[in-house]
Amino acid sequence: MKFFVDTAKIEDIKKANDMGVICGVTTNPSLIAKEGGKSQEEILKEIASIVDGPISGEVKATTVDAEGMIAEGREIAKLHPTGCKDPYDSRGTQGNKGTCF
Repeated sequence: MKFFVDTAKIEDIKKANDMGVICGVTTNPSLIAKEGGKSQEEILKEIASIVDGPISGEVKATTVDAEGMIAEGREIAKLHPTGCKDPYDSRGTQGNKGTCF
């Protein structure tokens, strides 16, 4: 079994990582927005500097088309090439095709 924390709180991530209980981190734009005005890029880079494991970012649900999601997903993947979540709807399904392969 693998444990992932689902947060963008850097202090919580550091604590869990230091305890040795997590394998990685998953987060999303809503959690990142709660963290004091840092951009998604800044937060994901900081998480990558702490955790030696998978990190999953997420495209914004407000992105209106598959092409936008693909572009956003590719930018997230450049930060830490582990994973990017797309919403499960017609836009996200098309986006998955463009970012996963």
